[in-house]
Amino acid sequence: MTHSNKKILVVEDEFVIRSNIVLILESIFYKKNIYKAQNGVEGLEQIIKNDPDIILTDIKMPLMNGFEMTKKIRESGNDIPIIVISAFEEEIYKMVRLYDIKEYIIKPVIESDLKLKIKRSL
Repeated sequence: MTHSNKKILVVEDEFVIRSNIVLILESIFYKKNIYKAQNGVEGLEQIIKNDPDIILTDIKMPLMNGFEMTKKIRESGNDIPIIVISAFEEEIYKMVRLYDIKEYIIKPVIESDLKLKIKRSL
C-alpha cells in the first residue's frame, strides 16, 4: 500500500510516539510528504502551509489540544479526514460525535491498525 502522492500531518506532542508513527508512515508515504507538529497551533500552521490530505492527531497537547484544532479545522469548512490517536477513550468518543471523525486509534499505536485506518480514510 503506497500513497506516495498524498500528504499527511502528524500532530503529537510526545517526541517518541511522534517519531514511531513517522517511521510507520515512511513505508506508506514519501518522507517529504510527512509533516509534523507538536501541538494544535503548529498543526494549523502546517495545514495552511502544506495542505495535507489526512491528519493524525493526539488529543491532549499543550498550547492547543486536538479538540480545539479539530474544531477550528471544521469551522473553516475543511472536511479533511482526521484520525484521532489517544489513550483517553472517552475523549476520543467525544471527538467522534462532535467533529465527524470516522477513524480513531487507542494508544498504543499498532502498525497494522494505523495502516488500515489510513487506507480506509484515503
